[in-house]
Amino acid sequence: MSWMVLSVFFKMALQLLFLSIMARLLMPQDYGVMASAMIVMSFATLLSDVGVGKAVVQIETLTPKHISSAFSFSVFVGVGASLLVYLLSTYISNFFSMPELDLVLEVLSISFLIRGLSVISEALIVREMHFKSLAIRDVLSYLGGYGVVGCMLAYLNYGVWALVAAHVSTELIRSVWLIIQKPHDKSLRFELVPLKALLVYGGGSSLASFFNTVASKVDQVIIGRYMSSETLGLYNRSAQLMTMPASIFGTVISKVLFPAFSILQADKEKLSAAHFKGVYLTALLVAPASVVLYVFSQELIFILLGHDWEGAVPLFEILAIGIYFRLGYKINGEFARAVGKVYKLSYVQFKFAFFVFCGCFWGKAYGVEGVAYGLLAALILHYIFMTRLGLSVTGLGFGKFLLSHVPGIVISLCVYFSLSLVKLVFSDLNIGEVATFLVGSIVSVIVWFLCVFLLSKNQLGYPIVWFFYLMFKKSKV
Repeated sequence: MSWMVLSVFFKMALQLLFLSIMARLLMPQDYGVMASAMIVMSFATLLSDVGVGKAVVQIETLTPKHISSAFSFSVFVGVGASLLVYLLSTYISNFFSMPELDLVLEVLSISFLIRGLSVISEALIVREMHFKSLAIRDVLSYLGGYGVVGCMLAYLNYGVWALVAAHVSTELIRSVWLIIQKPHDKSLRFELVPLKALLVYGGGSSLASFFNTVASKVDQVIIGRYMSSETLGLYNRSAQLMTMPASIFGTVISKVLFPAFSILQADKEKLSAAHFKGVYLTALLVAPASVVLYVFSQELIFILLGHDWEGAVPLFEILAIGIYFRLGYKINGEFARAVGKVYKLSYVQFKFAFFVFCGCFWGKAYGVEGVAYGLLAALILHYIFMTRLGLSVTGLGFGKFLLSHVPGIVISLCVYFSLSLVKLVFSDLNIGEVATFLVGSIVSVIVWFLCVFLLSKNQLGYPIVWFFYLMFKKSKV
């Protein structure tokens, strides 16, 4: 588990480093074109798995027939996804009014074939909780794809093609690593009965993922369709910085806690206790982090992207407010998946996609900031509905659920007032963004640890001990 945690933070550091380098070498328009391409890639990626990977992790008794059937199916749909994107690339580029998007999608389409070859290897590694291998995979693939290929081509002024090459290289490295680390039967044959067992669960999981992808991309679809590629580039960079903490924490939840929760699916009492601790720690860690990002939004944008990206500051400020709600619904969703309630999860995700579409479509009349506010409103609504689902499957009482938020809220308020004072003091000194952010970060860390120390003296501090145990031991809940 410690390998997974360390790799997650190391990968985040690499992402911030390469994001900062490439943002200074590329234009917002380049990111706008790539963002449009990644919208398509996100949907087609679902086809390269169709949930069979998650089903391989979740199924109680896994046989060689399950593995061979799942692999054959993954390869088949990977080829299909590649062909589909390749054939539709011209129509998609016309929809976004971006002629250069056509060739970009044609090149990116090969990623699905590459991914389809490694889906089952990854699922088997997750099932066996060999997180060291996944940790090394994540770091090596990102370092090679974006650190070497992407930054080099960006420096040579290849524009959007630096981003395209970085993405394909990352997919190739990660797939090769997975295939080498977890070999399995790769014969292309279907067994109807075991494949059906996987698709019953995988279909529901994929449906939930589909609606979640719709919800996560519809805001950018609306901006790409009705606004310029430069505007989409500014929004996309803000969204990536905002979702980076969420995706990192979500990766830990998905890769580590999901298989652990699946083991507890028959023990309602332990599942309820794990739910309390999970929500408690999400509030304790994420809510204060969201406050830091909100208060220092301008400093972060200027430090990471440069002063040319000033237009991203108000967008990042709005989106930073939604970080907790984004992560809060993730942990509730993992409990639903762990007990097999994937179709109920799909329904909630469908409502989320509907909320995002309505909020962002209404918000576009007020510009790109209106779209950001529409997304924020949808996140809050989705958090409420996902919480209801999580409580229903774990049996955690609503009172205890509210209690689990108290420490996180108290600490967040303390951090907010402390950082507001820091900004007030340093605003007249004109010492620069880096120094202001460093001082603010140190202050927020000190305040956080002081509050946690006080909490650890009573019963509410127990989940903190549980958290650190979970980080550096085998994943047991």
